[in-house]
Amino acid sequence: MKKSFLVLTVALAGAVAPLAVLAQDAPPGGAPAGGGGPRGGAGRMNPEERLKNMKETLGLNDDQVTKIKAIFEADAPKMKSLRDDTALSQEDRRAKLREIIEAQTKQINDVLTPDQQTKWKEEMEKRRANRGAGRAGGGAGAGGAAGGPAK
Repeated sequence: MKKSFLVLTVALAGAVAPLAVLAQDAPPGGAPAGGGGPRGGAGRMNPEERLKNMKETLGLNDDQVTKIKAIFEADAPKMKSLRDDTALSQEDRRAKLREIIEAQTKQINDVLTPDQQTKWKEEMEKRRANRGAGRAGGGAGAGGAAGGPAK
């Protein structure tokens, strides 16, 4: 009896130990390790989500979707290299990111109709207000760098 109890205990410990290791590797909140998932962190939407959101919100046609996707794809390497550049201060990184987003916003505005531009500007203002409210409340906000205001 003691021998079978010991064997059962060792087998159970061997089965549970890998689960404990996996739990230690996962960040709090159940998110996958390594910041995986479709969002870019801090609530930012990835380009596919942004495009889908714009298509639904603004009623983009297929030609507009193609052009805006190309804009996002052209800017992706710039944004990645900026995120990966550890030599820049946070302030410098933000300033350069702002430049990229402002140029991106102008390019996207050139693709949109006047009505879509107005609606997009309103959406960006809402997002900026929500993001500010999230920061004031100590949260990460819901907006992220999803473009800038239409100018």
